[in-house]
Amino acid sequence: MFEQKKIVLPSADRDLSLSILSNLNYIEFDRKPASGYSFSHRAGTHDDIAYALALAAWGSTTAKTPTIIVNTY
Repeated sequence: MFEQKKIVLPSADRDLSLSILSNLNYIEFDRKPASGYSFSHRAGTHDDIAYALALAAWGSTTAKTPTIIVNTY
């Protein structure tokens, strides 16, 4: 979705962009033999932003109308 410009990181807030990228880089996965994947992150790292982004991306693909996320803080 990044390559297709469906997800664009906030260019005005470099710290936020780096935080999002860091969270994405901390995610690890294992493919299970039967089927599916198991996701985790190393101790001392955070995964909340990565999972929030994943849920927002998934929600935008299943929504009937476009999804727009606005920073209001």
